[in-house]
Amino acid sequence: MPDPMALFDDIERIETRPRRQNESGFDYMNISVRPGVAAIRELLDRWFERLPVEAQADVRARFRSPDSAQHESAFFELYWHELLRRSGYEVQIHPTVPNAHSNPDFLAFRNGAASFYVEGT
Repeated sequence: MPDPMALFDDIERIETRPRRQNESGFDYMNISVRPGVAAIRELLDRWFERLPVEAQADVRARFRSPDSAQHESAFFELYWHELLRRSGYEVQIHPTVPNAHSNPDFLAFRNGAASFYVEGT
């Protein structure tokens, strides 16, 4: 049974062909055994593991979506989280902003002090 909190399926990969024009990015990355794709998959898995557990289900669902806008949005959320983290920030996911009707993607902290919000679009 697949791990419900893994970004990619734990399957035997045998596809060596290039991505088809009508194939989603996730579907191709999930089945390809090509070395370059495998390296990308491993990198994205590491990024996903460092994402807070409370954000993983949402990001995973959007990343696996056949809708390219949802897939790309989830990719950039993983990317921004990793970029902020590696830049020395602590990261809060979807912080509440006073007097706002929506929540940005991240609040970055350094040395315990809030520094800035990030909203990827």
